[in-house]
Amino acid sequence: MERPDPKKTAEVMVWLLTASTSDREDPEHASENQLYLSVIGFKRSEVLHPEKIDYMVGAPRRMLKVSFHAVQRMIQRGYGLTKTGDVSYQELLLCLTGIWGVGFKLRSEQTTFPATLKAVYEDTIFVIKVDDEVKEMALVTMLPPKK
Repeated sequence: MERPDPKKTAEVMVWLLTASTSDREDPEHASENQLYLSVIGFKRSEVLHPEKIDYMVGAPRRMLKVSFHAVQRMIQRGYGLTKTGDVSYQELLLCLTGIWGVGFKLRSEQTTFPATLKAVYEDTIFVIKVDDEVKEMALVTMLPPKK
């Protein structure tokens, strides 16, 4: 892959997994530990001149709530693993961002909410719950392969 020209790159998005255990973040579900696919957007000027910024930079935005059940199923079926069978953070992120992309497209086509979407990613069906057009989606599970 060709490396982008840093002087022409205006914005960079960093994908990461974040965990929520704080009562302040989601008082309604304070007792639940949650895993999220999140994104942080940085503008080139924010990185080059941080002293000129008068707002908080680098706060993650939740894009997809990921149940631990879904992560377990993904790993059991070989998603997020290296060729040697080890769990890979990078492979897991690639898989989750792919699932989010398919789910995002399906959500934009959805007209009624709440909804349960079946996102097909790499010939596997992932079940995503969507409460509304704005809140993050929730990856609930993946369906077993068809025989």
